[in-house]
Amino acid sequence: MNDSEFLEKCMKKYFEPSPVIGNICTAKILRVTPTSAFLTITLIDSIKPFIEYSAYIRPSDVEVNINEEKFVWDKLKENEEIQVKIISYGDGQSMYVVPTEL
Repeated sequence: MNDSEFLEKCMKKYFEPSPVIGNICTAKILRVTPTSAFLTITLIDSIKPFIEYSAYIRPSDVEVNINEEKFVWDKLKENEEIQVKIISYGDGQSMYVVPTEL
């Protein structure tokens, strides 16, 4: 086995997916409040990342209306796994996501 074959096998074996804006990921909802939801990314491109990425869903991204008493926790429940799309990076390792379906 030459060096290039060795590197190719190692890169495939130790591939770490990274969250990129526009990626569709699977996320688990950790906590839901009336105005937001906090998640952790469990799969990126169907691969489990070694790093635990946190994500945040804003109220404007799930069509809530406080005047009509429609809140985030009416649409999302804790411990659910949902498909989300990464829309922007936040502070640190956090990122903003939107659910693909509700």
